[in-house]
Amino acid sequence: MEGFRVWRDGVEVTIKDGLLIRVDGLSPMTFLPRSITPPLLVLGDSMGEMLLSPLGNEGQVVLLMDSPPPDTEVALWMTSEGVSPMDLKGADLKSEQAKALAADAHSGINIRTPPANEPRATYQTEQDLMETLTSIRFSPEICASVGKECGIVPRTVFGRMDCGNCRFGQVCTANNLCCKPKTCASQGLKCGPSTDGCGGALDCGQCVK
Repeated sequence: MEGFRVWRDGVEVTIKDGLLIRVDGLSPMTFLPRSITPPLLVLGDSMGEMLLSPLGNEGQVVLLMDSPPPDTEVALWMTSEGVSPMDLKGADLKSEQAKALAADAHSGINIRTPPANEPRATYQTEQDLMETLTSIRFSPEICASVGKECGIVPRTVFGRMDCGNCRFGQVCTANNLCCKPKTCASQGLKCGPSTDGCGGALDCGQCVK
């Protein structure tokens, strides 16, 4: 909700709608801090943020990228060392992209973006997203043993827990329990404010004079 940074044509902008991408099998040695800037990962023509680095993550990286149109094919590619986000513009961007996607380069791959009806997640801040990525996912049985069913539970006897998402049609309440929201109609309400039984508010409209 607070937005995150991407670079489009070498210019930094803040956006709120992004795509999370996990990449496995990268060489951590390629991303060691050096006097030269490590390579950057780019989706199409824009660069986002690297949330988890291959260093210490067994070659796995998690990227938060500008979201291309749904259900389209787009190239995910890696720049040469020493390239900064500000360099990725105009002819320099096209040159780096062409090198990365050349048949003998092995520095890029085409991916297909999720369809428009794919479930989405909302985070208030980038820190909230990071905490979700670094939390340990526990089984439903272990979550149930501490009286929880969903979401991130900061402090338990097992430490910080990620109990996952609720089933379709349910929401995760503030106390980490799954709940099916009620509607005005299901409660027999025809006007005025009410609640959905899961912590949310309802507006059932105005009474007819």
